[in-house]
This record gives sequence, C-alpha cells and structure tokens, in this order.
Amino acid sequence: MKRQRVNNDGYSLVELIIVIAIIMVLGTVSFLSLNYIKTAKAKEASVTLDNQVSNLLNRARNQACKYDNGDGTGESVHKSDRFIILVYKNADGSYYVKRGYTGASGDIYVDAENGKDGKGVSLTSYVDIKYNDGSGSVLIDNVGQKIIYDASGRCVYGDGDFEFYGKNSSLLSKVTINKNGSHNVN
Repeated sequence: MKRQRVNNDGYSLVELIIVIAIIMVLGTVSFLSLNYIKTAKAKEASVTLDNQVSNLLNRARNQACKYDNGDGTGESVHKSDRFIILVYKNADGSYYVKRGYTGASGDIYVDAENGKDGKGVSLTSYVDIKYNDGSGSVLIDNVGQKIIYDASGRCVYGDGDFEFYGKNSSLLSKVTINKNGSHNVN
C-alpha cells in the first residue's frame, strides 16, 4: 500500500494578502456607510427643526389663538402674542424640540400635542447642536435654546444659526433663523 503525502503547508502568502485586502475593503465600506448615516441624520434633524419653525411661524401668523375675555361682550383677545420653540438636549443624549406659547406673565406653556411623553419632537443623538447668535457658538444643553415669534411672525428671540456638528466636530448642516421670521436650511 502506497502512502499519500498530505500537503499541510498552510496558506500561501498570496491567499493571506487577498484575505487582508478583502477585510480592508469591507472595513472602509463600513466606515463610509456609518459617516453617510450620521450626515443623513444631521440633515434630517435640521429639516425637522426647520419644519417645526415653519409650523410655529404659521401658527403665529394664522392660528386664531383666542379666547373669550370673560367680560360678557363676546370679544376675543389673544391668549398669547408670542409663540415659542425650545430646542434642548435630554438626559438620554438626544435633542428634542418642544412647541408652546408664552402667556401675558411671561410663563411658558407647552403645547399638549408635544409627543414622546411631553419631550417634544425628537431630532437626533448622532450630532451636537450649537446655537450661534453672531457672538459665538454655544453647545445646546438641557436648559435649551428658545426661539420666540410674535403674532406678526417676527422672531423676537433666538434668531441666528442652529449648527449641526458631527461627533468629529465637522459642520454637517445649519438652520438659519432671521429677525424678520424667515428661515432656511443650509
């Protein structure tokens, strides 16, 4: 009986180089995909903030936020002359937007329609949001940044840039709010 020689030399150098090259390509694709997802989330968050500003601006200009003044004349008076958005970072690290209004006393009343158990509309946790009023950027924290519109649709507080940064500190998107009430996403 003849013995067959078994070839147990292992992998060749060419095979190892091919495997390493495949791993590197897959790693690069994964890294690029992750960056693309973060950029997309930042864009989505900026569009969501812009939509919330649009809703608030339309409400400030159009909604009859009135109630009977109670003097028996049947006249209605404005319940509020100012509408507010609060952009803030929650304890879970996600950013949220709450809408509401300010009363005559200056107290802030949050709308009942704010979702997420009163937290508001979720923006994202993939980015950091900074507010820049022209004097420098400030990271938005749990106290938040207010945007206030009057009944005529002018921004009376909070005009400036809301900048959406990646975790590597690169600017991904920006929402600009002007004093005249106009706003846009860059």
